[in-house]
Amino acid sequence: MKCKYLFLAVVVFIVPAISFSLPPEWEVLNKVVKGAQFDAIAGPDGKIHLIAEKYVQIDSSGSVVLSEDVGDGQMSAMDFPPAIATAPDSTVHILTRHNGDWGSGHDLKYRRRNADGEWDREHPVGVKVARNYTVGLAAISADKAYAIHGDYDGHPSDVRFWEVSGGSSSELGTLSGVTRADNHSRLRAFQNTIFFVCGNNDDPGVSHYSWGESGQSFFNQIESNIKQHTPGSGRRGFPDVYPDKQGNAHFISGAVQELYYNQYDLTGNKKFSNDKKVMNSMGTWHLSVGLSAIASTDNGEVILVIGLGTNGSKTASNSDILWSVSEDSGATWSPQKTLGPKTEGGEGRLIPRLAVLNNKFFLFYYDTQKEGVYLATLDYSPEVVSINYKNAFSSRQKLETQNRQLIGISPDYTRRHGRINLLGQHEMRGTGVYLLENTGIGE
Repeated sequence: MKCKYLFLAVVVFIVPAISFSLPPEWEVLNKVVKGAQFDAIAGPDGKIHLIAEKYVQIDSSGSVVLSEDVGDGQMSAMDFPPAIATAPDSTVHILTRHNGDWGSGHDLKYRRRNADGEWDREHPVGVKVARNYTVGLAAISADKAYAIHGDYDGHPSDVRFWEVSGGSSSELGTLSGVTRADNHSRLRAFQNTIFFVCGNNDDPGVSHYSWGESGQSFFNQIESNIKQHTPGSGRRGFPDVYPDKQGNAHFISGAVQELYYNQYDLTGNKKFSNDKKVMNSMGTWHLSVGLSAIASTDNGEVILVIGLGTNGSKTASNSDILWSVSEDSGATWSPQKTLGPKTEGGEGRLIPRLAVLNNKFFLFYYDTQKEGVYLATLDYSPEVVSINYKNAFSSRQKLETQNRQLIGISPDYTRRHGRINLLGQHEMRGTGVYLLENTGIGE
């Protein structure tokens, strides 16, 4: 008996599980909310929080589960997005624009929705200054957030930083000459670290990345840690940043008709010495800089980039939605593909947003044909299907699956475009129908 058990243990040890998975497919869902300008973020409560003409919550299935008449006042395609952030206790913070115009500026309003679902704080951030419609927001706690807005005094322009706490806002400082009024500025948070990006498309152009720890020296750190990115050629900018749950900051920025990726850790170390090209030949518009959004799975291994395939009009008024995925933390990228719906670029002011729940990507975009903010999802949380050795591999078999991970102990077998050996574990990705054959080994 002892010998039999020993033999069985050895067999299990030397025959590893073989697995392969097929890539998920996009699911284009329904309209989420009215409006053109919006921002979205995944909260610790397992919901997506979105601010547009109204505040809405979306669950993991993509359904709107809450809508409240608290929103932004600037919904033109030529405005920039409002800003939303969530704290660890699910407190929601928003920064919205009201009244005024681009020349004289807007009233910037901070509001807080506490963990009990009540909007209990509201106060202004700064005063009206020209083109302060470019805003950003990052929350550290229920009581503390950081806010930014543009300040136009010619080209290049400035970004002003604020701390919001205790029911009021206090100015921290100004980064001078780092952006343009028609380019992006954004804040994102991971625990106590705040990531900042902005762009300046004055030819030849530059995108900036920086970070700082919440506290008294926050603005000084932002000022001293700033990094420049100048990939590609010509005008540059319109960056985005997304922190994964390991604290890595995924950074995307544009050059003329191109997008480039890099990644930073919490201490500011850059992963790649040169930015990785993700997309090219993206089309032309007024500035022809690649426009994008970025997000990643929780562990940072799968990264999704959305780009706009522009149509040659001044404002990129009827653009394709392009996408590309990296499944090795940014080292390599899939060929760019077109999703299907059309969106509006708004001269770089109207950009899709990405959020992630449980490794499921939520893409929010303005649909030019249907009008309003719409949703599409791409699910990278695999469903696992077990394969029984005797039933699955005793004869030639066709498996038609999509978005599944297939796991089993098997003999050597072949598929249409490759061969997997018994002695190794291998992962394949592809689409369509796969043919698995038993080769007679192990029978």
